Amino acid sequence: MEPTPRAQNPAHPLSNRWPVVSMKWSRPGGHGFSLAELLAVVAILGVLAGLGIPALIQNHKREQLNALTIGLAFWLQEVRRSALRGNTCEVKISTGLITDGGTIASIVSSIDGEPIPQTCAIPNNPYLLTESAMGADYEISPTVDTFSFTPRGSKFPSTDVLITIAMANDGPARCIQLNGLLGNLEMGNASNGSCVLTKF
Repeated sequence: MEPTPRAQNPAHPLSNRWPVVSMKWSRPGGHGFSLAELLAVVAILGVLAGLGIPALIQNHKREQLNALTIGLAFWLQEVRRSALRGNTCEVKISTGLITDGGTIASIVSSIDGEPIPQTCAIPNNPYLLTESAMGADYEISPTVDTFSFTPRGSKFPSTDVLITIAMANDGPARCIQLNGLLGNLEMGNASNGSCVLTKF
């Protein structure tokens, strides 16, 4: 890069003060990149994308599944709080394949034909597949699909309830466990028919 002298113009105030620097760069022996160099760069970018995209897809699926599991856990806690206002609230968990717009769980009447008690009528009943979890299919399999929260803060039946939520295409799986008579709620990773309790 060599300075190029300005045109000599005595009338111009900057004509003799500073030289102009040319910003042209050239590669020795030619201009631009060869086809082989461009193909090598494209191949490297393709390998990097091939390694990164599956990991990104798996991470997105994991986040969708976590959002659905945490949302259902909070919904169950909301139903439990509603029951403490004076009426037993019966919950039905959907089983099988759930797709966009599908019902995950709902509060139902404990007696056929009777309306749901007013204290159990929470705004988001039934609990539908959340927007953050849409775009994927899920398999839900509870060990008990219908149970109740009572005004005394207990759960009926008193047996443990395990709700397993998995991607329909053999992706990751999560679980919610309601333990014993009090129905203490815990979340974890589902593995081989059991729930490994953890934070996620």
